[in-house]
Amino acid sequence: MVRKRLFISIPFLILSFILSGCSTLPGKKETKNVEIRNKAAEYLKNGNAQFNMGRYGRALELFEMAEQLNASLDYEEGLVAVYNSIGQTLLMAGRFDDALDILNSAMAISVRLDINLLIMKTSGNLADYYIKVGNLAEAERILRDVLPSPQSVDSAESALAAHKFSLLMRKQGNLNEALTYLESSIKYNEKNKLYKALGTDYYLMASIYSLKKEYDQAVFFGEEALRYDKMVEFAQGIAADLEALSIIYKKAGREPEAEIFARRYEKAKTAIIILNKIEEDQVEESSSGE
Repeated sequence: MVRKRLFISIPFLILSFILSGCSTLPGKKETKNVEIRNKAAEYLKNGNAQFNMGRYGRALELFEMAEQLNASLDYEEGLVAVYNSIGQTLLMAGRFDDALDILNSAMAISVRLDINLLIMKTSGNLADYYIKVGNLAEAERILRDVLPSPQSVDSAESALAAHKFSLLMRKQGNLNEALTYLESSIKYNEKNKLYKALGTDYYLMASIYSLKKEYDQAVFFGEEALRYDKMVEFAQGIAADLEALSIIYKKAGREPEAEIFARRYEKAKTAIIILNKIEEDQVEESSSGE
């Protein structure tokens, strides 16, 4: 069965140009294949940058180009990477059914290839889907299959699974277990300098300590989340951190600090909206001028 299209198709002139002129000579063909893979990786990277700014429509367009380039080489590992990014974007955009469809496609390929890291990464994103739609039992089943214990974290993919496990435990009210899994993720991400993942980890850590009413700890980890999100220029994360810190300070009864962070959040949110509108206008102008 052909997977249904999940977003608006864009012209394939760029793809045709890239693929044209491929030589049948073995050496040149191998070189061209490397070039196509690199181009696909570039589209994926640029799509993730658009995702970080909350430009989900533009991100999906770039991911589609990466998908087509990988498909042209039947490079299935690359397809799994793209499908996971598409799935994450669709989840953030609230398109849950489409997200499940693409993530199931990624899982089917991962299982057939029998590559554990791909299975684990896709499992983390599928668990995220089930958490978002409120099926916590299915999310827990998926996560326990790939991560038997917090001590099992030994890769970026397993750290992601541990983070999702922590999110699940937080949803279920098991805050101490949530911290155990999250600490394993943080330990791995700190060791390997995965700063964007650390920003996400510390954001969740701040949320857990806020629920425990340990507001000094919550503020500390909220500030850490903000520090790391600024390091990687994750605009959506920065705005979320500012909002969280405003809420935490308000809960702690520290109104002046809460008001400062609330104003900073509003400025950041407004700036993102303006920048996204400028980006959209530029894309429309470029398209109309072709």
